[in-house]
Amino acid sequence: MTKQNRVRLFYSLLIILGAYYIAQSTGFYYMDEGAHFVNGRRLFEDAHFGTMAWARLGRILFFAPISMLGHYAVKIYGFGLFLLIIQLTRKIAQKLEIPNDEYLILFLGLQPILFDVSFTCLAEVPALGLLMLSIYSYQQKRYASAMLFASLNFLFRTELYFFAGVLVLLFLYEKRIKECFIIVLPPLFWWAYDTIVTQDPWFLLTSFSKFSKMPKFIEGSEWYHYYINTPIMFGVIITILLIIGISKVKTVRDVKFRNLISFLFIYNYIFYMVSGWKYSHISPAIGDLRYMTANSGFFALGALLGFNYLHDKYAGGSEAKSYKSVVFVSVITILITLNVFVGVKPHCFSNYEKTIIAMVEKAHTLDANARIFSNSWVGRFTLNVPIENKFIISDFTDDTLKTANSGFLVWDKYTCESVLRESRMSIDSLLGKYPNIVKLDSAKVKHDSRYDPPYTSYLLKINPQK
Repeated sequence: MTKQNRVRLFYSLLIILGAYYIAQSTGFYYMDEGAHFVNGRRLFEDAHFGTMAWARLGRILFFAPISMLGHYAVKIYGFGLFLLIIQLTRKIAQKLEIPNDEYLILFLGLQPILFDVSFTCLAEVPALGLLMLSIYSYQQKRYASAMLFASLNFLFRTELYFFAGVLVLLFLYEKRIKECFIIVLPPLFWWAYDTIVTQDPWFLLTSFSKFSKMPKFIEGSEWYHYYINTPIMFGVIITILLIIGISKVKTVRDVKFRNLISFLFIYNYIFYMVSGWKYSHISPAIGDLRYMTANSGFFALGALLGFNYLHDKYAGGSEAKSYKSVVFVSVITILITLNVFVGVKPHCFSNYEKTIIAMVEKAHTLDANARIFSNSWVGRFTLNVPIENKFIISDFTDDTLKTANSGFLVWDKYTCESVLRESRMSIDSLLGKYPNIVKLDSAKVKHDSRYDPPYTSYLLKINPQK
């Protein structure tokens, strides 16, 4: 089979898999994605949704326009970007003169953790794209572009802004002084946006300060968490190929470039290990595996080196080995694909989200004109409200409840008692403080992950105040 035919075959496999998972995914990637999607749809009514450190201005601006077309439009849009990043990584391998770059379609595209976020509106895939664009630009000696792409990650995954700092040191050594000033442009853009929207020149600094000091809403991970989960994140076969490839990394002739990507690989592991560690309090991170997609490109390149070594030694070369080559490639492809099916599940609503959906739908059925109070993004998504309509559904605080005389309220532990919220309200304190609010229905939320501990959620009726 020719290289061109292998490229067609591998991309066809990847697109078929992507189409299957997108079609089967009726919900969102757990925890954050649903909130990001809903907030992106609300950005055009309220620009404040782009000011929060948690929201990531770059991510929300990148996905907000397409989010207006709906949930599946965002999934297809994200997956298209994912395919472009794979092609870009192949270009990097070609520049490094690593043969068989077409296999990167498998080694990058079928990494379980990256494939899992490839059809979402999370920041990880655009951040990986910017990182690889920066590396490719550096290869092409487009140094200003390399610095710009690296710096833009300040707007997506701020911790990857570190790479721009590494480039500054490298450029200073190479006496490329003017390119170094580009590093300040993305932070200045975010500062200008926040200042214009909030009329507070200190808002961005305050927002990041609060975000970094947020407590972990559940216990963080052990220091070895990412290391032992490496085969789960990147796939068993791809991890084995990487381990073999590390011993062959010296075959990459560009020593400076080789050292640069090796340094970034190690940095990402150490940073996410420290930030997610249960005894670390530098961020609210709890060890989500998706953060490690920052290493996906480097992992794929290393796996390709390992693949080439094994293929050349045991299945390449003479005509007698051509049969062995077909078998070797087929086995690798099948095992990597099976790893995706085992490690990645379609994105469906969690038990917590299903409970909120049911309560919001019940309230809307009882009175379609009633106002529904809920602090969860799920309610707004349920009623398909692209732009906040305060006469249908809205958030609630003490101030709003003091004047509320009718409607319904959905109380859930995740948004009402979370340590991530500045103001918290238990169900007992809410009912004790507002006698006009009474229980209408309740549901036990079953435990389905460490992010959704079991508890009872309530649908409350708001009666006229006396």
